[in-house]
Amino acid sequence: MRARLAGGACAGVFHGAAWARGAAAERAPQAAFAVNCTWPGALAGAQRGPFFHVSTDLVFGAAPPPADGFGPAAATAPLGTYGATKAAGEFAVRAASRCAHVVRLPLLFGDSRGRGLGASDGLLAALERGEQPRLFTDEFRTPIDVRAAAEALVQLADLHSEPEPSAASGQTWHIAGRRLSRLDLGRALCHAHGVDPGALVPTTRAALGLAATRAADTSLDARATRNLSAQLARTLDSGSAPPFP
Repeated sequence: MRARLAGGACAGVFHGAAWARGAAAERAPQAAFAVNCTWPGALAGAQRGPFFHVSTDLVFGAAPPPADGFGPAAATAPLGTYGATKAAGEFAVRAASRCAHVVRLPLLFGDSRGRGLGASDGLLAALERGEQPRLFTDEFRTPIDVRAAAEALVQLADLHSEPEPSAASGQTWHIAGRRLSRLDLGRALCHAHGVDPGALVPTTRAALGLAATRAADTSLDARATRNLSAQLARTLDSGSAPPFP
């Protein structure tokens, strides 16, 4: 793959692969580092044109965000191995290529094509099984629908597809929706799908002994991305979690 990229096979590259499960990263940190840092750095270095590296809001979490959320220029401070390897991957990609953009995504919800992944499908499946999911009142994210996130990524690339480095190259962008607690997101998703949210059980990270290992707030400030175009602003608005009573 590196040889093909170096040979000019791709006008642009979206890199979205990751060792993305937090527990798996803790069990196998070397593998997570290889996939989340070494590999994207190598690909970015080989690619001769624009390279869009998908990262995560979990490069934050060890410190509270500003009032408007973490901006693209905020110093990363991850909590856990997954976030640390993704932060290292951002550095590796930037060091390897002046044409590389880092695009951070938040918690994603939406259709996972029957796999029960993301913030919505797993929740809805659990409710269908008669379970009572426990959702945090003290954990905040800026979630967005996965389809809107993909559309925004392509729209962002259309605006920054320079074949050679320029002043617009090598930036960091945030794609995100409105800030919600995990419980409020669950209620919004239930409302949107016509499901009774009464089975959702409010809890806290501390109550489950997870305060030290789960980030309290990794909210992203996506205003710079929204300001790029009216189309991007509409996409982020459409992908934000639906309102609920």
